[in-house]
Amino acid sequence: MKLPRRNDSPSVTDRLLEHDWSVMLYDGHCSICAGSVRFVAARTRGRLLAFSAMQSNAGRATFKSHGHVSLDNDTVLVLTQARALHKSDAVVHLIEFLPTPWSYLGA
Repeated sequence: MKLPRRNDSPSVTDRLLEHDWSVMLYDGHCSICAGSVRFVAARTRGRLLAFSAMQSNAGRATFKSHGHVSLDNDTVLVLTQARALHKSDAVVHLIEFLPTPWSYLGA
């Protein structure tokens, strides 16, 4: 028998943030965004970085729980344990996860 999920339990994203992961929220309908996720994910294996489409249940819940109401389609949001990053700040943070020579762009 499957136990019902408790409403007061932390979300997957919150648990990742507690363990010092970064979570990238992106527009799941945007092919450029999806391509960016594939590019970063292929180069950051084993690093503490997770991805979630804003249109998914987890993405919507995370987005709202961090006080965001709406986000431009051309913007990504990266959540860290300390803060929420968007636009160029989010991109620079993501570049730090990439191996050289890409990581030089973040410096």
